[in-house]
Amino acid sequence: MPMELAELEENQTDEGLRLIDLWRFQRELLEDKHRFIAAMWARGCGKSAITALKIVLEVFDNEQARQPSDWLIVSASADQAREALRLVESWARAIYAIAAQDGIIETEVEFRTPEGLERYTRYELRLGNRTRIMALCASPRAIRGYTANVWWDEACFFEEDHAMWQSLQHCTRGRLKIIVTSTPIGGSEKRFYQIIHDETIVRGQSLWSKHICDIYRACAEGRAAIYDLEMEKAAADADAWATEMELQWIDPSSTWFPSALLASCEDERASADGRGEYTGGRCFIGNDIGLRGDRWVAWVLEDCSSTFVTREVVVLHKSKFEDHDREIAKLFKKYKVARLCIDQGGMGERTTEEMIRIYGSTRVEGVLFNVENKGAMAVLGKELMEDRRVLLPPNCPDITQDLRRLQKTTSAAGAVRFDAIRDRNGHSDRTWSLLLALNAASTPVTPVEYTTSNSSLAQLAEMSGYGYR
Repeated sequence: MPMELAELEENQTDEGLRLIDLWRFQRELLEDKHRFIAAMWARGCGKSAITALKIVLEVFDNEQARQPSDWLIVSASADQAREALRLVESWARAIYAIAAQDGIIETEVEFRTPEGLERYTRYELRLGNRTRIMALCASPRAIRGYTANVWWDEACFFEEDHAMWQSLQHCTRGRLKIIVTSTPIGGSEKRFYQIIHDETIVRGQSLWSKHICDIYRACAEGRAAIYDLEMEKAAADADAWATEMELQWIDPSSTWFPSALLASCEDERASADGRGEYTGGRCFIGNDIGLRGDRWVAWVLEDCSSTFVTREVVVLHKSKFEDHDREIAKLFKKYKVARLCIDQGGMGERTTEEMIRIYGSTRVEGVLFNVENKGAMAVLGKELMEDRRVLLPPNCPDITQDLRRLQKTTSAAGAVRFDAIRDRNGHSDRTWSLLLALNAASTPVTPVEYTTSNSSLAQLAEMSGYGYR
């Protein structure tokens, strides 16, 4: 049976209270009563433990006021979700000298999505008389069924972080709270990055209450007795230390299009939905072919005085060849298309042949995705972006994440490859469609043989001085 509130107050032992020996940056978070809270702390500074403690204290404050409210902990993995709930249970035992009602209850939940059946594990803990605390790792679609205060743990480590954020907003409708914690991984396309840099003011107050503590501040306020900064920094991986301890937003060294470069190319004149101001200039289309797992993407660039402005990005998923032909026909009708470059390999053979039959070999070129061609396109794309001759649509996280996914790797023999990990969002399909469009825009509009395996890419790279091998 749950304990009555009076019993809870009596069992709040001095020994339990003495456990709360906090540094200043931890106490600032613990005492923050703001509705929207974001915490970005260095590793080892206790953000999970302090957030769990904050939840426990708020739960029993609300229980005492007879205003119970549930909490939902969303973590990047099932193990992290269970560990977060264990921290909550441990604080309840330490502060109130009680065991949580029934302990942690583990339940397997099924959720049907358009893609199929998803299964995930939900962990549940009951505190006080009425309050439930749930922890889980699930898709953004499954989260929508809950209404509770939210702790979004390690937000940067979610692949679908923007979709998750939209779902979590439904969970916290009304006056419920949300706490977002993470270390900085990725770049400006991450939702946590946007939260940390959000300067929105509502009724004279910042929308987000932000708590930022790097390892140097933590040591200055009490962690110095634990860390040997000089030795640990010397032993650590440079990128890992910069992100996890100094809280810098950096990309992995293998990322071909870093966040800063992409941000410099974003411009309000560019559009992904085709609603921007088309000036009637020559346009170039890159078309990456996909039917089921990968996306079919057509990227339209307009040549505006040698600056290539994105006019439209068409994305199809689980589509048919007739859908592809229809979309290309719409684009040819809408824009003055000077050249179309198509991913010719595999399924692209049929599309390339059909497009040449309809629009002619002077306007359509097939490109085989071999190592040489992919390398030349990647080098050309980066060069044009660095010269800010490519304008990308702003506030398009799907595009930014896709571009950042392209990696440059070098084998032991010195061979350079450009590729991306295939996941549920595709295989950098948007990236390759953009690079194909840039190839189309950078190639003289003269007849080409679409059956050639090296098209004009290697020649173009050589003429431009890239010297790609």
